[in-house]
Amino acid sequence: MIKIYNTLTQKKEEFVSLTRGKVKIYNCGPTVYGYFHIGNARNFIVVDVIRRYLTFRGFEVTLVQNVTDVYDKIINKAKVENLTPTAVAETFTNAYFEDLEALGVKAPDINPKATEHIKEMHDIIGLLIEKDAAYVSEGDVYMDVSKVKDYGKLSHKNIEELQSGARIEVSEKKKSPLDFVLWKKDKNEGISWDSPWGKGRPGWHTECCVMSQKYLQHPFDIHSGGIDLVFPHHENEIAQVETATGNKLANYWVHNGHLNIGGQKMSKSLNNFLLARDILKKYSKNIVRFFLLSAHYRSPLDFTEENVGNAVKGFSELGNTLYRVAGILNKPLTDGPADTSLAEKGIALEAKFVAAMDDDFNTAQAIAALFDYANEIKNTIKKKDWVLNYENREALKIAGEKLTALSAILGFKIEAEKIPAEIEALALERETARNTKDWVKSDLIRKTIEEKGFAVEDTPKGQILMRKIK
Repeated sequence: MIKIYNTLTQKKEEFVSLTRGKVKIYNCGPTVYGYFHIGNARNFIVVDVIRRYLTFRGFEVTLVQNVTDVYDKIINKAKVENLTPTAVAETFTNAYFEDLEALGVKAPDINPKATEHIKEMHDIIGLLIEKDAAYVSEGDVYMDVSKVKDYGKLSHKNIEELQSGARIEVSEKKKSPLDFVLWKKDKNEGISWDSPWGKGRPGWHTECCVMSQKYLQHPFDIHSGGIDLVFPHHENEIAQVETATGNKLANYWVHNGHLNIGGQKMSKSLNNFLLARDILKKYSKNIVRFFLLSAHYRSPLDFTEENVGNAVKGFSELGNTLYRVAGILNKPLTDGPADTSLAEKGIALEAKFVAAMDDDFNTAQAIAALFDYANEIKNTIKKKDWVLNYENREALKIAGEKLTALSAILGFKIEAEKIPAEIEALALERETARNTKDWVKSDLIRKTIEEKGFAVEDTPKGQILMRKIK
């Protein structure tokens, strides 16, 4: 049974999809005025893993992830760069898709752009005006929050709390500080559309309402995003959809925690961010994913060199497990009893992995299960009474394949690359030295192998070569 923490109810709930065997997810994508940072990448990777896991559990998943290609920050960027807002959006939309692929994130099924859904936004705004839940003020259109039932239910704050602590725009045009803009009057900013209320452009909160309706229909199963979107963005999505149509927007609201740097939330507004594409110049996508999934998605995570260094070591150890498997499988078969313990423990550890992911997609515990599996393989190989007969070799092979398959659910690619011939030759020379008890030469060769980026591990079945963990 899969359980998901629902921000709306503030508790874990059994996941029941609206349509048997199918799951519909809407995730708020980027605002394309710059390259996305590693904090944004956390959201994209978390949703990618949720999608992969639900697919593993037998669901047919449809993921919609929008692109906000009209917004104040895009317009401001265009002014600074002496470009059109459309040119800025196009440049960084392309970069967004490049960086998603570089992170190993599977492309969403549907990538709608806000600018391609202006008519749909006109329709919902018009409906809200008809219902006296929105009003025109000097060419702008605002949502009248006083007409919204249970406003604040997602963020679990009452109107007074929201007014005192919210990130809201203050304007004399509004009846209330909490009223939010649905349509902005044209100010000759280089991008606008005709509308029943005059030329202008849409407000941020309306686009996701219409795109999720068009491609998933309300209600759908899961709406996701970063924790900073709970208010005002997601709260305002709910306000518009439920007021305009009377329909529930989504059944489960899933929000990932902040990625922090220097004790503060990483954000462009604080200018303390690290671009995902820059991090990928230093670390592989596997390391980045391993780091970002090393904590539960709802927990804050600190970006430090130490924490990323631990991810490097952890992921390398998983990879070295496959070097151990490959090294043993290449050795000659011998006679002896079959050992069923690896297969039995493998079943239990796979169940542990699934149980962790069933419990609100707990990737930290799932990774712990992978390490337990890797250690079981390592300890099996080191057992003096374990022999490489046909049955045990098949069990070891299956264990390596299973570890690889479970890792792939998290988007990791663990593999044992071919050992260079030079390193193989050094290992053979070292083995000869050990057989003649020339320990000094053996140790010198080990050091040479390590200097070349590899390590040698001695087992009762002989030496095994693998990547050196830095």
